[in-house]
Amino acid sequence: MAYIRKRGDKWYYTLETIDENGKRKRLVRAGGKTKAECEKAYRAAMIEKDRTGRIRMTENITLADFLAQWMKEDVKRNCRENTIRAYSAMLKNHIVKDLGSRKISQITAHDLQTYINKKADAYSRSTVNQILSVLKKSLTYAVAICDIIPANPAQPVRMPKQQAAPERTHVFSAAELAQIFERFPPGHQFYLPLQLGYHTGMRLGECLALSWDDIDMKAQMLHVHATLVNGGIQPMPKTASSIRDIPFGRKLYSILKTAHKKRAQNRLRYGQYYKDTERICVFEDGTPIDADAMRYFNHYCKETFGAGSFHSLRHTHATMLLEAGKELEIVSKRLGHSTLNTTAKVYSHILEQRTKRSVALLDQVL
Repeated sequence: MAYIRKRGDKWYYTLETIDENGKRKRLVRAGGKTKAECEKAYRAAMIEKDRTGRIRMTENITLADFLAQWMKEDVKRNCRENTIRAYSAMLKNHIVKDLGSRKISQITAHDLQTYINKKADAYSRSTVNQILSVLKKSLTYAVAICDIIPANPAQPVRMPKQQAAPERTHVFSAAELAQIFERFPPGHQFYLPLQLGYHTGMRLGECLALSWDDIDMKAQMLHVHATLVNGGIQPMPKTASSIRDIPFGRKLYSILKTAHKKRAQNRLRYGQYYKDTERICVFEDGTPIDADAMRYFNHYCKETFGAGSFHSLRHTHATMLLEAGKELEIVSKRLGHSTLNTTAKVYSHILEQRTKRSVALLDQVL
């Protein structure tokens, strides 16, 4: 017969087991807010005991303690530095901060779904998706490797639908661009990807996937045929039209030439420790830069200008070309849009301004 009693506003049940030294040990576990819930939890624990022949000794492990263990045993051993930094930030700013004191054995799928729903009301979809991804990966480790809990409570949790906000295309002003390149000057790890985005209008993933083999310095042409997705190179970009050749001018030519010389110098400097790769956007030791690292630039833009991101360089590039009178078809191909309509829709305000100027010019001529 189960020994069940109420303490405060919760019901608890008692289990007896044998520890690793052969001694009898009594475990007291929280079973719920009602007696019926507690009895159900007790029966589940007994079924688990019959199935495995033992009782998990994990009733006091908090989610924060487990996540620290997961970071040490799994993430820091198997993930890249940028991923480690991203996971650490997600734990510190969200998961451990909000749920860290909870006992891992008492966290339910409903708890996590409620938590994710609340996050979706306050944060962007990408941030919430990252939070859910970390929860699923870490709690899978708790089940499959540590055997701390019998099932992953995050597995059935779904991303809630979010009302998409109207797309706002921030375009950097000349003053903002000057401030950006003063903050990230030649020699800074972000300088080259930022210059690529500004001078070519490429997407971030396309810039980070670009290799030296993709550049024809003589013809001053970039061949875009891949993008970076979740840390890996994806051969086909966003759409088939994204595969394109982008001509570039003397300014970017000079920047790329300097970067190639710097690459040779760093290879000699780091010797056997240099991460030899053909990727263009790399850290000083040759380690490829990924999207997680570039998030700092997005934070910088929000804090400094109140808006903007790496993608704003693409909008700035396109806007400057259109305002200078460049044909819509050329700008569309340069951006890798699937149709002219896509370009026209995104930059309709620029085209309207051009039309107004054309009408004004007609009045002068006629």
